[in-house]
Amino acid sequence: MVIQDVLANDTLNRLSVPFLQVNITQVSSTNNFVSVNATGSIVFKGSAVSGTYNAEHQICQISNPSNCAFAVVTVGVTPNQIHAVKILPIPQMLLPQWLVLKDVLANDDLNGLPINLSQVSISQVSATSNYITEDNNGAVIFLCIQILCNIRYTFRIRSRLIW
Repeated sequence: MVIQDVLANDTLNRLSVPFLQVNITQVSSTNNFVSVNATGSIVFKGSAVSGTYNAEHQICQISNPSNCAFAVVTVGVTPNQIHAVKILPIPQMLLPQWLVLKDVLANDDLNGLPINLSQVSISQVSATSNYITEDNNGAVIFLCIQILCNIRYTFRIRSRLIW
């Protein structure tokens, strides 16, 4: 992910610093996952975990290369917020019958947006039946052999995103 821009609160002669009038170079970083590039953007690489990251950079005026300043940008990375909603009870049906819940993530969200299966992993935590399986498309398949089909299936959703 790229965050813009380290020049946002900088001034040159009490005016906003135009990008085309300065050179930006990274001096240091508290982690290999975060850097400041030559355009002044903060770039996250790899799997930045939750925490606070600092990157020191230098800004030098192109027309006066000895006019430089150092600054540290601090960025906080927060964990993804997964909101999982209980799946409604299954209606009664003629039994025995295989039942497929096509998308167990259909009523859940990640950071307020619908979840795409590529963003998360799903793993079974517990189940009250031995006849339950998951597929790679987010579906849960189970066999109802009783009239009320009272099966409890608990699963964990984990984010694959870095933030």
